[in-house]
Amino acid sequence: MTKIKCFVLITTIGLLFPGLVQAQQNKLIALGSVGPIKVGMTVAKARRAAKPLIISRGTPGFEGEVEYTVKNGKARVLTFVEYSGSISSIEVWNKSYRTADGVSVGMSLDNLEKIYGKIKKISIGEQDDFEYAVFTKHPKGLFLRVAVRGRGKRAGIYPDDSFSATRFNPGIYLQSIQTYGGDISEEEMDQLEESSDLNEANKIIYHFGDGSVGPEYHRSYTITITTSKAKLVVDSYGKMIAESEVDITSDELASVLKAVQNGNIKKQERTSQPGCTGGTSESLGLYRDEKELFKESASHCGGQDSGNLSGDVDSVRAKMSSYFPDFKKLIRQGVPVN
Repeated sequence: MTKIKCFVLITTIGLLFPGLVQAQQNKLIALGSVGPIKVGMTVAKARRAAKPLIISRGTPGFEGEVEYTVKNGKARVLTFVEYSGSISSIEVWNKSYRTADGVSVGMSLDNLEKIYGKIKKISIGEQDDFEYAVFTKHPKGLFLRVAVRGRGKRAGIYPDDSFSATRFNPGIYLQSIQTYGGDISEEEMDQLEESSDLNEANKIIYHFGDGSVGPEYHRSYTITITTSKAKLVVDSYGKMIAESEVDITSDELASVLKAVQNGNIKKQERTSQPGCTGGTSESLGLYRDEKELFKESASHCGGQDSGNLSGDVDSVRAKMSSYFPDFKKLIRQGVPVN
């Protein structure tokens, strides 16, 4: 069929069956939108646009987020997250909604691969315990949550201490489809793939740099966590003051990696804060053998932060330091008591 004939046919269908075309548009999953609900909308506007569907009262979520459920009668069809006054993401749970490629919730892995190419990996999400698939021709702007049927079963076959899988169990299907919008989704997808790489780390190094004070008061320290050891070194301008090393298990390393995941540790560009002296600094690095997976730092001075290290670093540091029963004593060793 020629393009002209195809255009005429589509136009004719639209003229003869406008209700059918509108119904399809109301259930289209696209970049930053699902039907009439769009990323960036206020909840009030979404309520008007979604009618006759009902939007529930919001439920508080992660770091100021609020989650809403969209229902058709008693059936859940969508959920979306509001952050800072507008919708930041939308998730589809109902198979009647489709992408322009014809992808819908409930599709098998075989059918997904016919559209998006071979599956590359499945990773456990940063802020939840769900599994997300990445394909060789992955659609921009969409997160694809997958699962297998059966309580307690995983879609991915994960190596020890890993949150990323390249081997998979049979029976995988598409559980939900999430969209974050065009520009945001590119970054979010990069973070999803990056976070799966971070979960492969077998060494984590945290460094705290003390402020510019006299040597007798200055105490910087470095904590190194591996699959078998936790090591703490305290120094004053490079001169070692104290050292401690304890045996740990691979499960304890995994606990630190989980803190990195839950803390949404990532790179975030910040401008420097000129004219401030005497502040502290910190850095966090994750490594797989000798390969650096992630390393960023931040400075804190006068109530302002600079540098690229972002997320709940305090929780990661607390988890790493918890392996040393006398941690607080060690990092103040030798400091004069006034």
